[in-house]
Amino acid sequence: MAVEFPASRSGVTGLYIAAAGGSIYDLHASAKLGERQLHNDKWREWNHWWNNQGWVANVSRADSFEKRTFLPANVPEYEIKRSRFPGHQWRLMLDMSPKSTGGEYTVARFPTSSVIRILRNG
Repeated sequence: MAVEFPASRSGVTGLYIAAAGGSIYDLHASAKLGERQLHNDKWREWNHWWNNQGWVANVSRADSFEKRTFLPANVPEYEIKRSRFPGHQWRLMLDMSPKSTGGEYTVARFPTSSVIRILRNG
């Protein structure tokens, strides 16, 4: 799965997957990759990174660590092994947070009316 940010911008993506059995996962891609699972309607804190077993995505490439800037990468892509999440159908929700020209991040969600509750219940 690939998405495209506006030209010459990069950002953060969160791909949410509701697999068979009702478990919901957040696959995060920015300068780091990470996965977490929803427990009792709460997300755990991001304490562990690089726990992306069975999937991979583009990460932001650093341009400078002194100024903490990143090179433009406007097409994040996820590759997920079919065996990583159970079932033959997954429900998906995507949060894209492109960095604006002013340096701020905004969130765009697809489908636009999605929420975790709908993702869980279909």
